[in-house]
Amino acid sequence: MTDSEKLDLLLAEMQGMKTDMQEMKADIRELKADVKELKADIEQLKAEVKELRADVEQLKADVKQLKADVEQLKADVEDLKIRVERMESDLLILKRKVDDIEIHIENSTDRNIRILAESFIDLMTKLNQAIPAADKSQLYEIRVDYLIIEVEKLKKNVKMLMEKTA
Repeated sequence: MTDSEKLDLLLAEMQGMKTDMQEMKADIRELKADVKELKADIEQLKAEVKELRADVEQLKADVKQLKADVEQLKADVEDLKIRVERMESDLLILKRKVDDIEIHIENSTDRNIRILAESFIDLMTKLNQAIPAADKSQLYEIRVDYLIIEVEKLKKNVKMLMEKTA
């Protein structure tokens, strides 16, 4: 192989290397563009992650507030349960007292009133037999009382009519 052939071969090799270099440069440019695109995507992801973190922090704060509110509600419910139990107990006591009063009224008071009424009837019958005029005077007293009440009603009506016309 002669020197010129060697040189041609070297030149051909160099030409191939130059082509390979140009292809590599094109590949590198393409890689650089891809890297820039990746960097932009990463920056966008970072911004979104930052936003997500802020949202998560807000959610954490909201959850803490909700937990506090739930705890307060639980305490209020427990307090209400205690109050309701006390009220039920008080109502039972009142019911027992009312029952006792009703029994007392039925057993003692009603019986005593019945005895007094029977005695009063006997006394009135004896009084009417002893003094016949006393029977009529009671009727007159009842009538006079009724008439006094009616006159009072009429006075009130006249007064209201006078006020309306004035």
